[in-house]
Amino acid sequence: MDYAAFASYVLLMVFAPGANTITAMSCASRGGFMGAMPFCAGLFLGTFVIECAAALFCSFLYGFIPQIQPAMTVLCAAYILWTRGGSGAFFGGIAMQFLNAGVILCAVTSFSVFILPHHDDARVIALFAFAIAAAGFVSACCWAAFGAALEKF
Repeated sequence: MDYAAFASYVLLMVFAPGANTITAMSCASRGGFMGAMPFCAGLFLGTFVIECAAALFCSFLYGFIPQIQPAMTVLCAAYILWTRGGSGAFFGGIAMQFLNAGVILCAVTSFSVFILPHHDDARVIALFAFAIAAAGFVSACCWAAFGAALEKF
């Protein structure tokens, strides 16, 4: 597995401006950095659930239709090339992940291109899901800090 490519992809996906980052920034500009933390925590949990669901979905497809892996790799690679690199409540952060096409596509892409072709241990897969969700949480916190700082000006 090319860990540098994987890390680059995840960092670009989670730190790029999008629904999660802009909402975190907006929450912080209205309620301060700590006011955005429930949303950021909800974002983490929602993303983790989406990542785990994507891992199961991709594993099921690979097991059920092994020939689909090349097609998924091409589709997900096309998505990587195409991409540019709410509420402040905890449950709002969770719910937003299930409506955020970028999070879902990032999850499917991460697992079908980078992780599942090289790893099949459920603990390792869960660790990757946790790491991606944690990267999203850190990104949201950074954007929230930016929003809180902007509010002071």
